[in-house]
Amino acid sequence: MLSLIWALACRPAPVSTPDSTVGVGALDSDLDGVPDVEDCAPQDPELWEDRVLSGTLSGSALASACAGACSLRAEHIEFSGTDHDLEALSCLTRVDRDFHIVKLGYLGSLRGLERLEQVDGIFELRDNPVLMNLRALESLHSVRTLILEGNPELRSLEGLEGLSSAETGLIVRGLPIVDLSGLDGLRSVGTLTLNNLELDSLHGLEALERADAMDLDGITLYGGFGALASLESLGALEFAGGIATFEGWPDIEVDTLRLGGTTSTWPSEIPTTDLSELHVRGLRSLSVSGFGSLPTFESQEMDWVFLYDTQLTDLSALAGVQMIQVGLTLEGNRTLSSLRGLEDLATVGELRLVDSSSSYDLASLRSLEQVTGDLTLEGLDDLRSLYGLDQLREVGGDLRLSNLVVSDIDALYGLERIGGHFSVEGVGFSEAEMQALVHSIGEDNIEGGWSYSF
Repeated sequence: MLSLIWALACRPAPVSTPDSTVGVGALDSDLDGVPDVEDCAPQDPELWEDRVLSGTLSGSALASACAGACSLRAEHIEFSGTDHDLEALSCLTRVDRDFHIVKLGYLGSLRGLERLEQVDGIFELRDNPVLMNLRALESLHSVRTLILEGNPELRSLEGLEGLSSAETGLIVRGLPIVDLSGLDGLRSVGTLTLNNLELDSLHGLEALERADAMDLDGITLYGGFGALASLESLGALEFAGGIATFEGWPDIEVDTLRLGGTTSTWPSEIPTTDLSELHVRGLRSLSVSGFGSLPTFESQEMDWVFLYDTQLTDLSALAGVQMIQVGLTLEGNRTLSSLRGLEDLATVGELRLVDSSSSYDLASLRSLEQVTGDLTLEGLDDLRSLYGLDQLREVGGDLRLSNLVVSDIDALYGLERIGGHFSVEGVGFSEAEMQALVHSIGEDNIEGGWSYSF
C-alpha cells in the first residue's frame, strides 16, 4: 500500500458563509471572498497553503494529488503503465528524488507539467512511443540527472530552454533528433551522453561552460565542435567513431580520452599533452597507417592506459612515462609487436598483458620495479622468457602466470615480495623450478600463498 503523508495540507475551510461580494453561483472554497478561479492567484488575499507529499506517488493517488492545492512538492513519482493523465499534476513544482515517466503508450505531450521547476534526483522519460514534444517543461531549470531515451517520435528538445544545470548527467539516447536546439540555456552538466542520434553537429550547446565528461557514441558529426566555444573544462571525452572532423575544438585539455568503434584517425586537434587516462578499445577496422601510432604525451605520470583490440604496432607514444598509477591493460592487440615506449616505466598499478596473438617480448619493461596491484600475464603465445622483469622487486597484489610457453623464469629472481597469491597454470617450466623460485622469494614474503598446475 502506498504511503502518502501530507506534511502541509490545505487550510480547512472555516465554518461560515461566503462573503456577500462573491457573485451568485460562484464558489469560494477558502471563504475569503474571492472565487475558486482566483484561489491560487496573486490577487487572492489569503492564498491556500502548499502541499508537500512524502513517499511514492503513483497509481490512483495521482488523480487527486493537486485537488485543493495551489502547489505540490513530491518526494518520488512513478508514472507508468495506465496511470492517469499528467494534467493531474498541474500544481507540481518540485520533486525531491526521482520522477519516472516510463512506457506510457498514450502520452503525446507532457501537458500538465508547466509549473515543474526542479527535480533533485533522476528525471526519466523513457520508452514512451507517441511522445512528440517537451514543450510543457518550459519552467524546468535544474535536474540532477535527465534521461531521454527510446521515445521514437521525439524529434526535438524544444521546451528545455530553461534548463541550466544537470548536475550528474544528461543522457539523450536513441532519438531521431538532428540537433540539440532546446538546450540553449544549459551551462553545466556532469556527464553529457549523446548516443545513437541523428546529429551532424552539436548546435544547441553554445552556452555550455562545464562538463565532467562527454560520451559521444553512435552519432555522426560532420560539423565539428564549434558549438563548444564556451566550454571551459572537460574531464573525459569518449567517442566511438562517426566523427568526421574535430575542427573547432575549444582550447582546453582533456584528462581522460576513450576511443573506440570505427575511429580511424587520432583527434589531433584535441590537446592531450597532460592526458592522465587513455582508453582505446575495439578498433578492428583501423589500418596501421591510419592509427598505427599515437601522438607523444609529455606527462611523466598517467592514471590509466587501456588498449584493447587496436592495430597499434608499438607504444612509442608513451616514451618518458615513469608511472601509470591505476593500471596498464593490453588485450587483444593483434599487431602489437613491441612494447617500445615503456622503457622508462618504473611503477604501475595493475598490469594486465592478455594478448594471445601478439608477438612482443617484455624487454622494454627493463625499468619496472613495482606493480602496486595485480600482475597478470596470460595467453602470450610467443613469449619464451620473462626477460625485462629483472628489476621487478614487488607485486602488491596477485601474481598470475597463465597459459604461457615461458620456460625461462630467471628474471623473477629479483622479486622480494608478493602481497597476494602467486599462481602458475599451464606454463612451460616445471613445478621444481617454481618451488626454487618460491624459495628464492621466501614463502613468508608471498602473503597469499602459491599454487602450481600444469
